Amino acid sequence: MPLPTPTESPSCVICSRPLADGLTIPTTSGGTVHVRCAERQARGAARRRTLRAGITAALLAGLLAMTAALGIAGWGLGAEFGGLRTEGWGVWAVLAVLLIAAHILINRRWWHYTVQSARLWWRWK
Repeated sequence: MPLPTPTESPSCVICSRPLADGLTIPTTSGGTVHVRCAERQARGAARRRTLRAGITAALLAGLLAMTAALGIAGWGLGAEFGGLRTEGWGVWAVLAVLLIAAHILINRRWWHYTVQSARLWWRWK
């Protein structure tokens, strides 16, 4: 970002409005933004992370349910559809753990903020 000339006032990096009309904070890249603009962007990012975490959780749960229904992990309805087979629970449990680990890795930042929020809530409860 080019530095403002002495005749023009500095502006917010996010909204490009002058910084004189509100509280401001510096950015890590050396610019300055309004607190309201930074908060609005942070809320939007949190919504996107939450939506992404929910979608990936639903997809991974669907994958786990599909393997159960098809009997891929040894946990299907059986040929006669008379009930759940109980052999192969170990394979199914390993698959579930792998899918949970995948969810944590895919949504690492969401998990970080969720755990941090839970810790703060627990501390101040």
